Amino acid sequence: MKSFQVGIIGREKIDIDDKEQLYAIDEAYNLGKLLAREKYTVLTGGLGGIMEAVCRGVYENHGNSIGIIPKLSEEEKKTRKINDFQNCKIHTGMDQRLRIPIFINSCDAIIIISGGMGTWLEACFALANEIPIITLPKTGRMAKKISFDSTFSEKIIISESIDDVLSILNYLRNEN
Repeated sequence: MKSFQVGIIGREKIDIDDKEQLYAIDEAYNLGKLLAREKYTVLTGGLGGIMEAVCRGVYENHGNSIGIIPKLSEEEKKTRKINDFQNCKIHTGMDQRLRIPIFINSCDAIIIISGGMGTWLEACFALANEIPIITLPKTGRMAKKISFDSTFSEKIIISESIDDVLSILNYLRNEN
């Protein structure tokens, strides 16, 4: 089977009192399980929230995930953590924004789940480099916002479910 690397971008800090964010975490975890079963290699920023949830789904289903990890200051290490569910951790030694080209250019496709400003930056870089982007608007935040931005409507693939995501990825993998 042909290798295909899928980047998952999304919110790191999750509000557990927000139903939409909890839904996004569940979707990320379930997507991780599906991606592992289909033998996709999953790349994330290597930290918590959406990244950790998808990596946990991959890990528990014996898949392969890679974290492209930013350098964290001593102060950041108090509130942010590298997740433990990755097969491979690449410590870039770079600020979170500076490592974006390494992360995005290592992906054959990107999936947006929830997200904030960091997700927006990663999505813009993927758009500029013509890397396919799939978004799950039901997960809210940036995934929803970018889905309705007419500027990108021809370049963003909107998915209603993680099963649809899998079909889209299988199509993209076979096209390459």
